[in-house]
Amino acid sequence: MCLPVILCLILFATPRNQLGDVNNDGEINVLDIVRIVNIILNIEPEPTSGELLAGDVNFDDSVNIQDAIIIIQYILGTYGECEEDETTCWNDITSCCPIYPSHNFTWDIQIFGAPSGNINSLYDAHILSDDDIWVVGEVRNFDGDSLHNYIHWDGEGWTQGIINENNDLSEYPRGLYDVFGFSDNDLWIASTLPSYYDGIYWYMYLPTDDGFPPGLGGINDMWGTSSNSMYFSKYSGDIIHWNGEEFTIMETTTGSGSQYNPPFPIRDMYGLDDNHIWTLAGNLDLINNEYPLKLSFFNGENWSDLLELHSPVQEDSVLSGRMYKVWAFDDTLYVSAALRGVWRESISTGEGSYFPLDSLSYINAGWSRGRGLDGNNYNDIYTVSQIAKYAHFNGSSWYFGNEVYDYFMATDYYHFCGGMAVKDDTIILYGDINLGAHVWVARGTRVEE
Repeated sequence: MCLPVILCLILFATPRNQLGDVNNDGEINVLDIVRIVNIILNIEPEPTSGELLAGDVNFDDSVNIQDAIIIIQYILGTYGECEEDETTCWNDITSCCPIYPSHNFTWDIQIFGAPSGNINSLYDAHILSDDDIWVVGEVRNFDGDSLHNYIHWDGEGWTQGIINENNDLSEYPRGLYDVFGFSDNDLWIASTLPSYYDGIYWYMYLPTDDGFPPGLGGINDMWGTSSNSMYFSKYSGDIIHWNGEEFTIMETTTGSGSQYNPPFPIRDMYGLDDNHIWTLAGNLDLINNEYPLKLSFFNGENWSDLLELHSPVQEDSVLSGRMYKVWAFDDTLYVSAALRGVWRESISTGEGSYFPLDSLSYINAGWSRGRGLDGNNYNDIYTVSQIAKYAHFNGSSWYFGNEVYDYFMATDYYHFCGGMAVKDDTIILYGDINLGAHVWVARGTRVEE
């Protein structure tokens, strides 16, 4: 799928290292300690972003002597050995995790809104922790006048609410398209404009006061490494970067500068760091294929197209047909495709293949349109269809879950899944029923076998 291997290596730079494996040689050993000491002493070469992420094993936002001590203790086995069916956690070398995470989830499904003739929709979900979950959209109630734009889980129950920014003078709440954040006092929401919450104050960034570019349509997706480096993809196909001080329209291959009939509206965006960001943009029209689907990549300096697809025809050995969602972990890029389910390829070499799935295409027509792709690591990956059938890969096998699908099939509701979010042992699926008469949220909690 990618360009020739040498060019791919230039494009993709260095992938994110595993935590503790600072020199990225596949092992945690004394060489990693030496590299950390060199970083602390400012000995060249300059550390890469991957080395800084891998070296900060105690998550204090700094590579220092405490990190070296933890790695030494890990190498010496001070923290104890993992059980036979466990291995070192990919994101915490001091802890043990199951080699193959459980496929078993318990589900809590809740329905919100009222059939008032208005359209209710949920557009995005974000999990900060298992007791801090946000789902945003438009949820109307029986009084026909109140519009709630978020639903929040606090660990005990779901509550609906309205976010009105402190500097927004409008008396009417807006529907929200996206939510993304880092903690309960470091959170972003978006419609056509982005807003930021610092734990006390909601602030909307305005074109007049803050220089946010107008006229580009809604914000389809947000992603960032911190609140001082955020990326906003617009319906126009443009991407706006916030560096903590100003907004800049990036030079991309998809940007049109106009929200009216853009050729490449961005559908999805995901990144590993500021040097590894991917977008999916465009539409595949069976009649007019003038504007293809694009898989694009940002290497920290430039945006380039990795793939253009002009035909929805699915091929067996290459990424092709319709593409819906993109996700990445470490050195692997994942793309949900139309019939085959999930494509995976090496970021460093560009070599890829479809997961060896029991064909998702014959399970149900709903699998033919991916509504979500997310995960925690190589051995904990999820995808979901438009009818809320989900698949989970645990490193050993695929499980095809029908629990949410079966719940709605046993009712009079016609349901549609809008997307998913995953973090640790929690899955969120969301969507609408009866063509927007209500919205629903399904919260899955993993139960170890």
